[in-house]
Amino acid sequence: MEMNMDLAKKIVDACYEDAKKKGLDMVFAVVNKHGELLAFNRMDEALLVSTKLAENKAWTAVALKMSTAELNLLIQPGGEFYGLQNFQDGRVVPFAGGIPLKSGDKIIGAVGVSGGSGEEDAGVCQAGVDYFNSL
Repeated sequence: MEMNMDLAKKIVDACYEDAKKKGLDMVFAVVNKHGELLAFNRMDEALLVSTKLAENKAWTAVALKMSTAELNLLIQPGGEFYGLQNFQDGRVVPFAGGIPLKSGDKIIGAVGVSGGSGEEDAGVCQAGVDYFNSL
């Protein structure tokens, strides 16, 4: 399976429906395996800062081939990737809410969500991943 715009839109829609059901105002982004933005949506009352965060969480998940929640554990003082969040002009985002999307063993893209707490972002992001995995 390859990531394309139609699939990316459906993943964003799955995230949107989950956020709406939970009463959250969020931003959703899906990138392809090269980190290029394919689909994006921002709920009317979502925080403005969440616009770039959602896209960059998705980019980070593809670039590092791991969830941003996992990365958060590794960038802490004494951690293996301590300081990594300072590279790429701040594009590396180590906050929960970015998860790679895999087809078999290959990462074909990622979804990023921002606008709530780390737990809320990760939960809504997982709704997009769950939709993708159901295909």
